[in-house]
Amino acid sequence: MKRIQFIFMCILISGLFIASVQAKSIEATTTMELSQSDVKTDSTTLLKKGDKAVDFSVSCYDGQTRKLSAYKGKVILLTFWGSWCPPCLAELAPDQLPAKVLNQFKGNKDFVFFPVSVSENKEKLESYFSSERGKPRMSYLGETGIDTNRDIFKLYATQGVPRSVVIGCNGKIVFTSVGFIPNSDELEHLAAVIKEALKEK
Repeated sequence: MKRIQFIFMCILISGLFIASVQAKSIEATTTMELSQSDVKTDSTTLLKKGDKAVDFSVSCYDGQTRKLSAYKGKVILLTFWGSWCPPCLAELAPDQLPAKVLNQFKGNKDFVFFPVSVSENKEKLESYFSSERGKPRMSYLGETGIDTNRDIFKLYATQGVPRSVVIGCNGKIVFTSVGFIPNSDELEHLAAVIKEALKEK
């Protein structure tokens, strides 16, 4: 009887040991995957949190010219996007970035939304904004900057849109992100970052 109990205990301990090793292996793999994801993001991001935002001037879809430094002292959400980019259009859908972020700061004189269209000209944007999908987005994207040759984008990153950059009232970057996963909590986090930056006013 004692021998059977001893064998049973050995089997039980062995099982627990194997389970522990497998759990550590899964944890290590997950950590490695997250690290690789971070490296990928970091390798495409030229200006990161704490860096001074690089000034630029850009011709916009509405015919005006906008300069980043003109909004000195305000909190700026700089968003790089393209009408050719499905993840960008998902992020900029009326029920996403506008509803979950922009609407919270509507009328706030200390907040500026600064979208910049990457790798397309005004003609391509006209085609997009005249489409059924693009028409509803004119209200919040009509002042988008046109960065046909990626000259502005290259100041901030090497690749990867949509890309959000939150610039604090002191002109320094307080948050960057690249990519968009629908139904994630990323936009709620983005709104929280902007709220926190506005407190610095």
